Amino acid sequence: RKAQFGLYKVPVNGPAAAQRLFASSSRDSQPMLAPDDRQMVFASDRSGSYALWWADLQHPASLRPIEGLRPDTRQPPAWSTDSRHLLVLGRDDQGVPHVYEITPRDEQLRVLPVPVARPLQALYTDDPDRLLLIERGDDQRTRLSLYDRRNWQRLATLYGVSQARFDGEQKRVVFTHLGASGLWSV
Repeated sequence: RKAQFGLYKVPVNGPAAAQRLFASSSRDSQPMLAPDDRQMVFASDRSGSYALWWADLQHPASLRPIEGLRPDTRQPPAWSTDSRHLLVLGRDDQGVPHVYEITPRDEQLRVLPVPVARPLQALYTDDPDRLLLIERGDDQRTRLSLYDRRNWQRLATLYGVSQARFDGEQKRVVFTHLGASGLWSV
């Protein structure tokens, strides 16, 4: 069996007119389009090692890996509302998980000093001083917490969250619960 992967731009009203974005014979996954509809990141092993790739869609030759990061495969990256930054979970050379903040256009990457030992997901909100983090505690329970990133104070917590997305239009968090079916919001 030879699995085939590809990233395509598919018009909603004309799926037959799908266009492949970037040729690859490797595994491409987790594409995330920026809110400005101009930039995209995705995970791929197209270079021989697993990496996060960035491109300005108006300039396909801009496609390049983001150096210094081994992305986590469980959750996709999260774009800031202004399309300038990304939050990505990854591991360092010792296998320690970190939350990275990336400015892909400027090729800047930094580890955020989050007060979380086992981060599972990181999200921006509509306030640049507040971040959402899903973590696994010492008791193995997951929790979604809202943090003030100026001092990393925890402002609110919700237990049992497995995945979340911030909905800026409705000013809410949409999430799934480990112990219950359905889609929830707060």
